Order: sequence, then structure tokens, then C-alpha cells
Amino acid sequence: MQESALYDHWLRLAHGQRLIVNSGHRLQVLSAGQLNLHEGPDFQHARFILDGLLCQGAVEIHRREGEWYAHGHHLDSRYADVQLHMVAAGSAAGGVTHGQHGRSIPSMQLPRPAVARRVRCHSLRETGEARWRELAWQRQQLKIRGLLTALAVLPAEDVFYVHLMRALGYGGNSDAFEMLARRVPWRQAQALRHRPSRLRALYREQALVLSWRRGGLRPAAHPEAGMALMEHWMIRYGLPELYKRLRQILQGRWPRRVLLKALEALLRPSPAPSVARIGRGRIIEMLGNVFILLEYARAADSEGYRFYLRELFFGLPQPAVYGVLRRQPAFKPYLPVRRFYQSQALLQVWRVHCRAGACRACPLGHHHPAPANRLLP
Repeated sequence: MQESALYDHWLRLAHGQRLIVNSGHRLQVLSAGQLNLHEGPDFQHARFILDGLLCQGAVEIHRREGEWYAHGHHLDSRYADVQLHMVAAGSAAGGVTHGQHGRSIPSMQLPRPAVARRVRCHSLRETGEARWRELAWQRQQLKIRGLLTALAVLPAEDVFYVHLMRALGYGGNSDAFEMLARRVPWRQAQALRHRPSRLRALYREQALVLSWRRGGLRPAAHPEAGMALMEHWMIRYGLPELYKRLRQILQGRWPRRVLLKALEALLRPSPAPSVARIGRGRIIEMLGNVFILLEYARAADSEGYRFYLRELFFGLPQPAVYGVLRRQPAFKPYLPVRRFYQSQALLQVWRVHCRAGACRACPLGHHHPAPANRLLP
């Protein structure tokens, strides 16, 4: 599970304000706090009731408890204000320590999210353009924070490789492609780039032990197509060169149409095997979900470049409606989605805010004096 998904869970706890009991503790989140887009804890100034005591301070979130020590947070003074350590559901949560005096910090498991929130929302009808952009950027900030966490402990090429592989898993195979990237590090694949048959055999050998979704997929979304595309990039460029050229294109700060043509020339070189083709729609999704955000995370000292990246994100077209939105009755009145950021805004509303009867806690619910959401039949 990605760090950004864990942040979604934490925000959802704050909106629900329900009592969470696990790992020997009782927790009620009053405020999720402020997401930190710099070095330090994930959320700052959070407010919650822990074991009957009102607490305010920083919250750190990891997939596993051991990452607290693996990332060196126990020796980092920026984490001295951490009051609560949250880990993914199913992970061990015995508590961590900080500092020379061994100050104890309780750990708890984030509860698993509800399977479905089938609600009918009318608030988006009256939501202005500025609010759509705000919601979309909230979602991107969660992803950026996850990238910053990864960049603090891994080289940029490693982070790029894992997220690029994950982006190839459209159609429900993102987690499987991420696991494949961890089982076949890019340096191992790089060493075989001049031996294509060995490279292909390596990816397919490791893919055999993973769980893949294969039914009901278009040919372009099939796992074989994604692996063939990565093999093609690795053989043609090698990962460091691919990442270098990609950064050069973005740092050129070209207009959107020129930039997309340059990305097509980079990611869709000719000649290429038919199974390794990639359309402009997939390139736009990779640009909005990976390339822009990774550059934004690395551009902390250049506000001008960050401004360009934000405007580029808001200007991206949406080539197709995400399946997760198309299947949700709540959003049918608002389709078609014409901009990529609009789909991100809808995903932010659906994943963080939407629950039956929760309109009063939802930032969109203030448009109506009474709750507008109701269960669908």
C-alpha cells in the first residue's frame, strides 16, 4: 500500500471522528492536522483524544512500525514533537521511542477503510472552479508527501522506477507492478539491457509468483503489455538516461502541447513492438500521477518551477473517465470530466469525504442546511 493511501485513511478518521480501538489504545481523531510538504513528520498540529487524554502535536505514518527506525526518525530532532505513530492495518504496533532519553510514542494501526460508501451527493453542483482545483491539489499533495518520504531514504532513480512501474499497472495491477519493481530492482534489469532475452525472462520469472488481474482488460492494459513497455525503455535507454531525458523535457517549461509531443517521442519511440505501444492518454496519466509530482517534490528551492508544474497539472486534459468514478452513482451527474484535475478532485471527495449521513462534516456539505446524502437503494 502506498503512503498516500495511508494518509487518505488518516484524513478519513478525522472526518468521521469515530472511536478506534486497537494495539491497547483508544483513539478519536478531532483534527488531522496540517500535511507537511517539507522534511519532518507527515502531519503537524493534529488534535486527538488518546486513552482519554486530549493531545496535540505531530503524527507520523508508516506502512510498518520498523520504518520509524529504518528512516532514522528516532535520532532526528524534527520528530521530537511526534505524539502518535500510525501504521497500516495488520502491522505490528507495539510503540516506538525517540531521543537519547527514550521517550515512548504509542503506535496504532490504521483501520481498514469501508468497502463501499454508496451515497448521492448534490453539493458538487454548486461547487465553484476554485474549490475543484483545491480538492484536486489536496490529493496531489498527499502523493507528493509520499514521494518526499521515499526520497528521504532512497535515490531519486529508485523512486522513479517503482512509481513508473506502478503506473504501468493500470487496470487493477498497480500493486502487482510495484511488487515486481521491488523484486527486480532497476540496477539488476539495467545489467541485462544488452541481453534482451535474459531481461524478458527475468521479469516474467518474477511475475509468476505475483497475483495479477487478467480478465476483462483491453490489450493495452494487459500485464504483458506493461512489462514489454518497461523492457523496451530499459533496452532503448536504460533507466538513468530515461529519467534524465524526462527531467530535461519538464525543466524546459514548454507549453503543454509541445511538452506532450516531446514525451510521446521519448516514451513511444519507433520502431517499437506492437505490444509495447503507449497512447497519449496513458502518457497524460503518467505525467499527472508521477512525473509532475516527482519533479515537484525535488524542486523545493524553485518556486517558479513549482508554479509551472502546478499550472501544467491543472491544464492537462482527461482522455477518459476513470473506471472507479464511472462506476460510482454519486458522480454520474458531473460527467463527462474534461480535465485531469477534475477526476482527481472527484477521487479526493470520494475517498476521503463521502459517507452516508456525513454531509455536516464534509467541506462540500455547507451548501445545504440539512444532510443531502442518502443511501441508494
